[in-house]
This record gives sequence, C-alpha cells and structure tokens, in this order.
Amino acid sequence: MDAFELAALTEHLQTGVLVTDADLRVVYANQFESDFYRLANEELVGRDIMTTCHKPKSRETIGRMVEQMRAGEMEQHAKFAVGQLIRYKARRDGDGEFAGIIRTRMWLPEGFDAASVGAARLQESE
Repeated sequence: MDAFELAALTEHLQTGVLVTDADLRVVYANQFESDFYRLANEELVGRDIMTTCHKPKSRETIGRMVEQMRAGEMEQHAKFAVGQLIRYKARRDGDGEFAGIIRTRMWLPEGFDAASVGAARLQESE
C-alpha cells in the first residue's frame, strides 16, 4: 500500500490520525483531525503540535512523554481525555532513531466510564 492509498483509507475512519516529524511538526492529518481543530488540512500540516494541539497546562506532561520516546524509554502511551481515547506511538526510522509521533484519537461512546476501565486495568496488573 503506498502513501496515497493509506491516506485515502484514513479519510474514511471515524478515528483521528495525526503524524509528526522528529521536530513535532505535523506531516499528515486526516479529515477527522482537521475537523477537530477547525483548520483546513493545509493549515494544520507544518504546525507544531505542542502549541497547536495541546493546552498550556498539558504541554509539560506531553513534553516529558515525548522526551521519553526520544530516549527510547517509552514507545507508546494512551490516555482518556475530553471524552476520547488518545494514543501516542513513537515513529522510528530505519536505524531506530526517533522520527516523530503517530497519534490516534477516537470519541468514546456516551456514558463510557473511563475511570472504571482504568481501575479495572490497575487491578488486573496487581
């Protein structure tokens, strides 16, 4: 599957897909992401995700996560926020070096209790 086919496929998902380069600049965002940020795709591509996609109060936390990914200490992270499941995955180049992030998001069903799911996962890991 080439990049054009992959992009065409992600346009039909009910999931946001956003890809950055190593400098955290958006290199790809599907229509879901453009709609979420109320920006045309051409306006979203090239932007820094730290200032475009994250509120000031969450930038420090996201920054620490990114640094752990850069260092190879973390490959992925998931969280529940603003009624969504948001997943971050480190992108690596052919040499295993940090090449950016793939972030996906999906709306959670109405009435979904993220706190219960989180508590259940903690009990399973004990």
